[in-house]
Amino acid sequence: MKHPEFQNSIFKRGFNFSEVTCLPLTTDWFGEVVTRRVVRVTCFYHEGTTNIWARPIEGITLLIDVESMEVSKYMDRLKAPLPSDEGTNFQSQRPNSVFCDGTNSQITIKGHEI
Repeated sequence: MKHPEFQNSIFKRGFNFSEVTCLPLTTDWFGEVVTRRVVRVTCFYHEGTTNIWARPIEGITLLIDVESMEVSKYMDRLKAPLPSDEGTNFQSQRPNSVFCDGTNSQITIKGHEI
């Protein structure tokens, strides 16, 4: 997250940098000769929610060379609006929620079957 262009992209979008989480995802294999190991890093904005997967930051792509631990490719293609944080807090209590803790009379648990 110390890459200057990445930091500039986050600040241009008006995001609080401490609310950004970036996670490495594999880039897949397309049959080509492997010359280096890279991972694609996807970033998420989690201000207003505990569910970091709910608000991906679209348009920013980082490829990280695993051997050198450096950014091998950076792209900022577009500035798309973030999805709303409304309804993304999976830990919040909602009316009519059913919790599977084995004591709820509406649920029967047998081994791995519900």
